[in-house]
Amino acid sequence: MLKMSQVNYIRDLSNSRYRIAEISKKLKLDHKTVRKYLGQEDFSPTPPVKPPAPSKLDPYKPKILEWLAEDQHVRQKQQHTAKRILDRLREEEGFDGSYSIVQRYVKSVRHAQQARATQELV
Repeated sequence: MLKMSQVNYIRDLSNSRYRIAEISKKLKLDHKTVRKYLGQEDFSPTPPVKPPAPSKLDPYKPKILEWLAEDQHVRQKQQHTAKRILDRLREEEGFDGSYSIVQRYVKSVRHAQQARATQELV
């Protein structure tokens, strides 16, 4: 990686009508390197992106979605809470995860459903 002073010098030479071959010969750099730094606008490094880790809840998400879909046809008092979903998962499916995982997922699903159900009036 070149220093910014070298990059600026390459750009100055390019602005002075030097060709890429002449710049690479003068600075003893490969022509691909010169072309790369002439075409690059942003020199800040890109931060590494970690793929999301699999959750303990992943195998149970379809079942939770099914229960929440059934809840849309009943009164609000009779709908599943995150605690009730956790209890049913533990009883029926053998789930051994925590309440917070279930709560966050149920909250995100309900928020997405609510966002789809509303429409802005103009």
